[in-house]
Amino acid sequence: MVHIFGIAAGSYLIMCLFSRASCSKLVTAYVFIYLSSQHIYKIIFDYGGWRMDTTTFTMIEICRIQSLACIYTDGGIHNNLKLHPHQVKNKLYGFPSLLEFSGYTFFVGGAICGPWFEYKDYIRFIEKTGEYTNTPFPLIPTLVRFG
Repeated sequence: MVHIFGIAAGSYLIMCLFSRASCSKLVTAYVFIYLSSQHIYKIIFDYGGWRMDTTTFTMIEICRIQSLACIYTDGGIHNNLKLHPHQVKNKLYGFPSLLEFSGYTFFVGGAICGPWFEYKDYIRFIEKTGEYTNTPFPLIPTLVRFG
């Protein structure tokens, strides 16, 4: 858990302290150095071992955190012609609060083994907007299946 919180806290601090234009590059460098150091540690101390370690969980977290930093950087680009339509759809205009960042990073639906999903999809799902407007409440169907 220390690694999971460490990589998230470090990335959030980078996004807070550095300029919007450079934070995606800095976060990418930080998370990949962090993950590489975990892999090197595993090679040195458990070469050929088959147990599940923390890198399994941090790899999917890195996808989420790095994509969040990239869409935050994309939000500062005003000329949409420089961006792919997918980037335009998902770019983030405002800085996420610590609660929003933590909710996205540690969302129970993807925290252990995935899937990776865009931050904007997560926000639309939580707020029940866009394609998630008519999402049914799952309690009754879950209890029916359980019964």
